[in-house]
Amino acid sequence: MAKNRGAARTGGSAETWQVGAARLPLWTTRSDGEVCRAWMAFCVRRGPQPFLLSEPGPEEAIPGLVESVVSKALRRWRTRPRRVQIPDPAWAPALEGALAPRGVAVEVETDLPLLQELLEILPQRLAEQEARPAALTGAGVTLDRLGALARAAAQFMAASGWRHLSDEDLIRIEAPDAGAELRFFVLSHAGGRSAPHLTFFPNPEAFEAAFAEGEEDEEDWDDELDDDDFLEDAEDDPDAAEETWSLGLWDVELLPPEIAPAGDVEIWQSHGLPWAGEGFLPVALLADRGALHRPDRRQLAFFEGLFAALAATAEEDLDAGRWEKEVSTAEGEVRFILSLPGLLEPDEEPAPVPEPLSVMRALERSMRGMGKPPAKEASSQDRAEDLLERAYRARGRRAVLLARQALEVWPDCADAYSFLARNAPDLESAARLYELGMATGERAMGAEAFEEAGHFWGILETRPYMRARAGLAKVLVEQERLAEAVEHYQEMLRLNPNDNQGIRHSLINLLIELGRDEEAWKLVEAYPEDGALLEFPRALLFFRRDGDSPAVRKALKKAIQLNRFVPGLLLGGLDPPPRGDFYSPSGEDEAGLYLDLSRDTWAETEGALEWLRKRTASPPRPAKRKASKGKRKKNGRRR
Repeated sequence: MAKNRGAARTGGSAETWQVGAARLPLWTTRSDGEVCRAWMAFCVRRGPQPFLLSEPGPEEAIPGLVESVVSKALRRWRTRPRRVQIPDPAWAPALEGALAPRGVAVEVETDLPLLQELLEILPQRLAEQEARPAALTGAGVTLDRLGALARAAAQFMAASGWRHLSDEDLIRIEAPDAGAELRFFVLSHAGGRSAPHLTFFPNPEAFEAAFAEGEEDEEDWDDELDDDDFLEDAEDDPDAAEETWSLGLWDVELLPPEIAPAGDVEIWQSHGLPWAGEGFLPVALLADRGALHRPDRRQLAFFEGLFAALAATAEEDLDAGRWEKEVSTAEGEVRFILSLPGLLEPDEEPAPVPEPLSVMRALERSMRGMGKPPAKEASSQDRAEDLLERAYRARGRRAVLLARQALEVWPDCADAYSFLARNAPDLESAARLYELGMATGERAMGAEAFEEAGHFWGILETRPYMRARAGLAKVLVEQERLAEAVEHYQEMLRLNPNDNQGIRHSLINLLIELGRDEEAWKLVEAYPEDGALLEFPRALLFFRRDGDSPAVRKALKKAIQLNRFVPGLLLGGLDPPPRGDFYSPSGEDEAGLYLDLSRDTWAETEGALEWLRKRTASPPRPAKRKASKGKRKKNGRRR
């Protein structure tokens, strides 16, 4: 007998959704870093797109997974069920928080045929989707050799020199010769403690082709496990599979248990192999003509040696352009010779679309030269500016060295420090470089410039200082040092209240997040007509102060009129657009920018997202009325 835990409300659909959870042949990581088997929640219904899956998580997270998959279903299926049935009463409180405001009943039921049907096939189908063979399938690969690779990967993740490389640096392996497909590679990472991804190429032309393709369409292998498309058999479309896996390229990734091959995680867990960094394991794969291959014992030793050579690499080695490292591997001692062709043999510098900052700086240089007679000889500042412009057009390590040369020519080139900060290997290094840029900019413009507070930006010499300070504040935000970032932003607005840099859009959200609402009110009142990036924070401030009131609704309506995409992003109904250098007012890119700037201000304001969902939801359709007996409708009138 079903136990009714809420009264259903008229409106919405007459559907019944069933929600369950299952232990899967996948792995995940608990908050304490312990690796464990993963569970996944799912929501099923009859009709089109019959089920959705949650993200995987540990067993203790099941109630949260259940709530998340139901919230996803509400967004994706764009309907409200009459009831949601669950087999475990312990999940009911989490679901009632999301469903009670919508008038959806939560029922505990033991007999759930839709769930049972999915439970019978889901684990097996998920296991079938693991197309990647396990690490021990490579010829001659043993547990001892895997252990050697694991130790080298851990040593590599503990090192820092290689983090000065970017995915624009093509690295040539001059020795040893491990085959044509392993002669070049690039190393991609996001800085800090993030795990890298090594992609190998047979020649520079293959790298250039992949680089150009990546600029047009960035794709992530970490596909979301969210719906029934995940369970489709790849054999249904062999042409698509051939297109996907016909590159013949080696990839070596350090992956967390959630997305590593389940067989590899089983090996690491069962035999106590060391993890690299904060819970990563090395996975090497060759994708060739529709098939995936794992390395044999010699290839595995090559990757082990490369990890060791990169772990021993210092920033000075990179600057030299060619370096050698003698390392030990399971196959014996090996000498690696690595080089950066882009640094040793630079071709004509590429001419990509200029960065907005590069265009702005060129305009500033032109403005500084207006009315001045041409100099007979270029000044140190001009030579440094030329080098920095070349840095903007160059790639990777060469760009960094050009920016450093600019500082050698003219030590007061503050924008060169900002350039180096944006290419720094971690946030700590970036913060130090921005601080140097601020000090250098202050020295170049002179302390007397601060006496011009109020129209600071109008003095061209102040702009490198302001750019460095804005960069430092952004890094402080990424480091969660919000109060410090606020101090910088507020001082920048005091110096330049016209705010040519858009500082107010970041500052308003930080003040709200810190609970400094009075300061936030003063800020929005100082910029009364400023578009969606301030109107949505204004509406949120109203709600935090007054709750749901006519004035709050008016503020929200005005904000939505300025950008109708923001509610969908905040509520999760829309996917965020890719970030770019520019945004158009009222466009999706502006909404994506606000999503980033707003951080968790809406989610951390009690009731704000529920209120937003309620105020932006489409009203239910009125029930159709039956005509009274003996009367007919004609042309909209009863007679």
